[in-house]
Amino acid sequence: MMGLGNQMFQYAAGRALSLHLQVPFKLYTHSYTGYPLRKYELEEYFDMQLEITTTEDMQAFTLAHPVRRAWNKIFPNNRLKGLPYSERKAARLVYEMFYLASPPHTRNVYEERQAHFDKNFFKAASPVFLKGYWMSYKYFEKYSGVIKKDFTIRPGLVAHLSALQQEMQERESIAVHVRCTDRKTPENLKLYGEIPATYFEKGVEYIQQKKGKEVHLYVFSDDEVMAKKYIPQHLPATFISNQITKDPIEDFYLMTQCKNLVMTNSTFSWWAAYLTKSADPLIIVPARWYNEAHYNYQDIYYPSWVKVEN
Repeated sequence: MMGLGNQMFQYAAGRALSLHLQVPFKLYTHSYTGYPLRKYELEEYFDMQLEITTTEDMQAFTLAHPVRRAWNKIFPNNRLKGLPYSERKAARLVYEMFYLASPPHTRNVYEERQAHFDKNFFKAASPVFLKGYWMSYKYFEKYSGVIKKDFTIRPGLVAHLSALQQEMQERESIAVHVRCTDRKTPENLKLYGEIPATYFEKGVEYIQQKKGKEVHLYVFSDDEVMAKKYIPQHLPATFISNQITKDPIEDFYLMTQCKNLVMTNSTFSWWAAYLTKSADPLIIVPARWYNEAHYNYQDIYYPSWVKVEN
């Protein structure tokens, strides 16, 4: 199940395609029912009201991919579970052979074929069910004004932060996002790796040199003790998470209010960077989004963001 940042990517791609096709847009949220670790959050945090798919709507779609269904029947002890591009080489080849006859964008369940932008995305026809992560700005940049407006945080959730917001906008503020706890599992370490302290140091130093001003760090992290080991010790810093804020959307909002951002390889800070309120932001992003990935993920990077080696 997907957290807030992933939900935002999925929403943005679907919303953009619906605008392109000039058809209604509905969101599928049923997979979150009864799932304890993640929840559907878009309407809770953002000032939007969406149509949710019904059981009747879903009768038009078969979500199990034909290749996955056949493979798992033939090889029950070696099952396919993920998206095509995330599978082992043999399975990827079978998927690609299938797509020669039935390209993903021509199917009414359009399952994401690759991690980078699919140039056939806007050739899909309605009705269509999008299945995937869709982690590229290219899927929705054409409609960025609409998307950014849709992701307006409900005012009542952040009104109490107005004084800190003003402080961030008056200083040469740098939001630093250090994600610790959930990245320490063996599975996540293998996929994402560990962002070293040198990355954050180089990112902050780059902003200092370009802006030529005294900076103030605002640190957002799920582990303050660990985060202190990652940020430059000689600079003034305010730790936000669980000190000033109590809810992730408060962190998210304040990250968008800082003039600059040193992000981590997280969709949460990706969206904070994309929705920044700064007129002249410097956004620092890890040069390697994934530690071990056999697929091309370069379209996740926004063109103006500065890649720093990690």
